[in-house]
Amino acid sequence: MKTPSNTIKCIVIDDEPLAIEILEHYISQDSLLSLVAKFDNGIDALTYVKSDSVDLIFTDIQMPDISGIEFLKLLDKKVDVIFTSAYPEYALEGYDYNPLDFLIKPISMDKFMRAVGRAKVKSVAMNDVSDDSSTYFYIKANGKTIRLLLSEILYVEGLKDYVIFHTPTAKHISLQSMKELESKLSKKEFVRIHKSYIVEANKIEEVSGGHVKIKDKQIPIGRQYKPAFLKFIECKKL
Repeated sequence: MKTPSNTIKCIVIDDEPLAIEILEHYISQDSLLSLVAKFDNGIDALTYVKSDSVDLIFTDIQMPDISGIEFLKLLDKKVDVIFTSAYPEYALEGYDYNPLDFLIKPISMDKFMRAVGRAKVKSVAMNDVSDDSSTYFYIKANGKTIRLLLSEILYVEGLKDYVIFHTPTAKHISLQSMKELESKLSKKEFVRIHKSYIVEANKIEEVSGGHVKIKDKQIPIGRQYKPAFLKFIECKKL
């Protein structure tokens, strides 16, 4: 499902069809929210979130396969979560996992909007960081939070659940997916040329055969990305 780049991509997890229907309706009323998937169990949701970009998760706590709290424990990436439950007694345990909010069923529209308001505030802050006019962003690497200048990046290399930012003087390894990173980087300056490589277009020295050259590194151009990359190069020709 294709969604506008400036919307908050949401998924809903609940074993009750009516609960999903209510949240689906609420989400559809807000132009800044986009429901990209819905699940009646946490296991299928985990598989989806592992491979797809998601900004906000609404999950019930009490479910038959894995609970919402167990789902959050198994989640291997940072995603904002809003817990939903018919049982207020779960709230105390749920807040130990730093959700954006905890909504008690039946969920009213005003409480829903108050909860997603927190997600919108975070989304605006993230858009400011990833805006084309930004010159830097922060990454967690080697146990530290590092400020990385966009102008320093030569290319980014994907390695399973990690990415490696290559600069002229260092390599920074950070826990995130290439898909996540690609959505945050400026399309004017950074180009995906391979499933394992995103390059800084201004740093490309040569394009020959199936490779680009940046410094002394020959980086392969993947078959899947070649047509779009060659079109990008053609637009840059004098």
